[in-house]
Amino acid sequence: MYIEVVGFWTKEYLEKKLQKLREVRGINLIVAVDEELACSSIENLPHDVVLFRRRLRGADVYPILKRYLGVPPPRVGQPTPQFDLEQIKSALPDLDGMTLEEVAKLLEERGVERSAATEVVERLGYRVEWRSLDPSRAVVKRE
Repeated sequence: MYIEVVGFWTKEYLEKKLQKLREVRGINLIVAVDEELACSSIENLPHDVVLFRRRLRGADVYPILKRYLGVPPPRVGQPTPQFDLEQIKSALPDLDGMTLEEVAKLLEERGVERSAATEVVERLGYRVEWRSLDPSRAVVKRE
């Protein structure tokens, strides 16, 4: 997995860069482009394109990385956690609008490890809106 950040550019630089990016095959590549500098030429790139404003944040790239990486396999010797989702769901308030950190604490009180919080949230029908890689800034939203 590679990431190419296209920042300051001249017209000639951008033309060369885009041509090179069009020729790259056989690798997973994310092209991050400042939206103020973006042009229509980036639309036909054979790679995932992330637009950002002034600075690239991990939260901008996370959804693409998650799609590529999928759910990580269980560590050797550790069983995949099993949850009674209905029991957990009935013991929780509506999670919509809470931070992932708050939800992780609620789940931990109910016997769910913090490391499984995102998985449980998604299995309960919510999604996590990452604003940074800090769980206290990630917000849980209803799908």
